[in-house]
This record gives sequence, C-alpha cells and structure tokens, in this order.
Amino acid sequence: MSDLTPSSARIFASFVADEPDAAAQIFHRYLQRLCRLAQTRLAPRLARRVDPEDVVMSAYRSFFLNARAGRFWIQESGDLWALLTKITLRKLYRAAAHHSAGMRSVFRETQPTDSETLHEWVISEQPSAEEAVALADEVESVLRPLSPQHRRIVELRLQGEFMEDIARDVGLSERTVRRILSDLESQIQQRHGLHGNETLRIVSTPDATAPVRPARKENDRAICRIQFEQLLLQKLIGAGGMGKVYRAVSKTTGKLLAVKFLHKALRNRPAMEQRFLSEASIVQRLDHSGIVRIEGIGQTKAGVWFIAMELIEGRNLAEEIADHLPSLNDSVSWISDISDALQHAHQAGVIHCDLKPANVLLTPARRAVVTDFGLARLSGSASSTDVSIAGTAPWMAPEQIDPIFGSIGPWTDVYGLGALFYTILTGQPPFVGPRVADVLAMIVSESPVLPSQLRTEIPTDLEDLCLRCLSKTAQQRPQSPADVCRVLRGKLST
Repeated sequence: MSDLTPSSARIFASFVADEPDAAAQIFHRYLQRLCRLAQTRLAPRLARRVDPEDVVMSAYRSFFLNARAGRFWIQESGDLWALLTKITLRKLYRAAAHHSAGMRSVFRETQPTDSETLHEWVISEQPSAEEAVALADEVESVLRPLSPQHRRIVELRLQGEFMEDIARDVGLSERTVRRILSDLESQIQQRHGLHGNETLRIVSTPDATAPVRPARKENDRAICRIQFEQLLLQKLIGAGGMGKVYRAVSKTTGKLLAVKFLHKALRNRPAMEQRFLSEASIVQRLDHSGIVRIEGIGQTKAGVWFIAMELIEGRNLAEEIADHLPSLNDSVSWISDISDALQHAHQAGVIHCDLKPANVLLTPARRAVVTDFGLARLSGSASSTDVSIAGTAPWMAPEQIDPIFGSIGPWTDVYGLGALFYTILTGQPPFVGPRVADVLAMIVSESPVLPSQLRTEIPTDLEDLCLRCLSKTAQQRPQSPADVCRVLRGKLST
C-alpha cells in the first residue's frame, strides 16, 4: 500500500490516542515491506546468523515503546514509513556490526577499500546454493578420491566460509587450506582444458564452462583489442575496489594512456570480470568531451584484464575539494559540464549510477570530465525488482538503497548530480554519519541540512536546484540532466 496519503499520519495519531486496532493497522500495513527491506540488505553469510523478521520485530518494539512515551511525532504523509525504515535499518546494521566484530566476523576476507562500492558487505559474491550444487556436479569426479577432511574443506568453501574458519574447523593451518583449494582449482581447469586467460564459469546454465566475454549489442562498435606488450607502464596513479590504474604510454603510437587493471584476486570471479568488461562495452557507446574515452581492452600473460583509457592530466574533484572549497563559479561550471556529459550518456541509453567527486576529473583547462562507469546500467536493464545495490553511500539515491522508492533510471543520475553539487558547494556530502549504516538510514528517511547553513553565500536559486535534485521521489527532481545544465548555464551567462 502506498504511504503517500495522509492516512499514515491519522493512523499514528489514533495509536497515540489509544484507539482500538491502531497498533494492528500499523503493524500489518508495513510488516511485509519492512521484512523485505531487511531481507534484501543481508548477504547470504550474514543471513545465516540474522533473521530479518527478528530485526523487524525488534524495530516494531522500539517504535511502539517510544511512540507511547511521546518521543515520536508524525506530521507528513510519508513520515511513518520513513521512521519505521530508519529504525529497521539501524537495528539491522547494529546486528551486522555485532556479527562482524572480533572472532565473530563474517566479513574478514572481504573488508572493502575506501573506494569500493560502499555497502559491498551486504551483497555477497560467494556462490549461491544453486551454484554450489551445479559446481558440485562438475567437480564430483575430482572430489571423489579426496579424503573426508579435504572434501570438508571444499564443502565449507562452497558455502562461503572464510579460510580462517575452515582451517579451524578441519584442524589445519590456513596456508595448507589455501594450498589444497589451489590444487583442486588446477585439477578442475585441467579437466576442462582451460588455460591462461580462460575462466570456468560456475553457473547453472548449459554453457557453464564458457569464458567470460564483454556483452555487446549487434549495433555497438567493436572494442579495440590491445596487446599488453604494446604498453609501457610508467607509474601507479590510482587504486580502488576493482583494480589499479597506471599511467602508461603506447609503444606503437606514443600516446599517453590510463590503464586500469582488474585486481588479480578477482580474476576467477566471473561476475566481477563481467562488471569490469561491461564498463568498456558501455563507455564504447559514448563520444563526448566530458566523458573519458575508452581506447581498448586486453589481457596480460597471466590472464588479468585491463582497460586502456584516455589519460586526463589533472586531479579529481575529491582531491580538489579536500585542498580547498571551490568557488561558486567553478562549482556551477563543473556541474554544468557533468550535466551535459550525463545527458549525452542518457541519450545513448547509459546511466552512470556512481557519481561522486572521485569519479570526476579536472583537465588542465579546469573542465570537468566524468569517468568510472563500472557500475553503469543500460536504460531498461534495471527494474524495481532488482534487489542488488551498488554505489557509494553518501552519494546514492534512495532507489539505489531500496526499490520501495522506485526503479533505477536516468532520474538516479539527477539525484547523483544533486549530491555532487551539494558536496562541491559545502565541502561535504548531503548526509554524513559515523557509519555507513547511519548514512543509508538518513538517505531514505531524512532531509539534508540546507547548504546555506554550511556556506552562507550560496544563492537561494542554486540551493533550491540542488535540493530539488535531492528529492526522495524521482517525480519531484528535475526531469533530466539537460534541465539542470540549462539552469546552470543561464547562471554562468549572467
């Protein structure tokens, strides 16, 4: 049931007034939605330890007790859902923090780096139960001669357990466990005749042994293949959750390039390889001076994928903001540049989905250029039923956190523009908290501090545009990046 009616405020008032059935109405109206919200935020490992319904029941207990004590008050139509969402998420993240502490940790081998997608921890890359069964069928001939202890190691790893926990369970050193699994992997590859840059896909489909290749539509331009031997790496210029970026020069053309390598640890994870290669496939569609151009893709002799890109000589917006607060004129100019680039991407059917200061480069001419389309989607590929979430928490739109706010689409980048604009204007993102959990809860349930309260010289019209982009519902945001660009370029011309 939609919460966009005054009835939620009336139901809350009835509950506070001790009217019969009011508590039951609140409970049943939101129970399924809250349970689904909690369930979609749990990775399989954590779900084995945390029951989403228990989290929601705990949230309801806190809500009813505090509401009875007069600590909550509902005025607007969406306030009740926002409040219950906030309580539920905080209960959920506290449970996650409890199970990730010390020896209880279920995340010890997947601690994200600062530039990884911010809640990588709620989306598991480990095999699902169905994938584990499919893999078991594939490797049964390899497993059969193994000792019970070695079989136990494989079973635990397929269930997503960590090396340290497996070693403790079977009474071996972690190093020995890793060696056993590495030997098994080699046997599987030999059994399927895989060599070098090929990868065994562990999926329950007829082509389960097919190596990963970048998806491409028939009308897309072919991606140029680059031989690794043609590149001369000069120095490391960046690193993130997916890989490292090096400054390089082409031996054949003398052209300077930025070469992004997929982390070696992700080499045999088809989903991560596919995401990495999709960036090249998607950006290949785009031809705009405000978007970093893809020059080609290739693999090292060890089978590690890389993407060669246009090199932008300059620093990113995150570094610029950390050094000093940009002028209002620069802020308007850069958001105008980014809006124009995003409009081009949207017209080509590409949604960026990860706008943040670190993903915007500044050229020597002080022009903003958008990069890192690693989380980009094609229009129509995302639906409201897609429960996977990816992005960087402080700059994410509500619909990236939960589909209850709608599907991901071009309007998601409009929100990202607003979050980026807010950061450039004030020096901080719209929502700031001590933990990712707090930030996610604020995005779906609170309003940001007015930019003018953090920087008094911000004009009212710029503040209004920024806040409209940050509206929780897509319909209340500007309709496109072009609309944002039009307003800002009008400011630059005056």
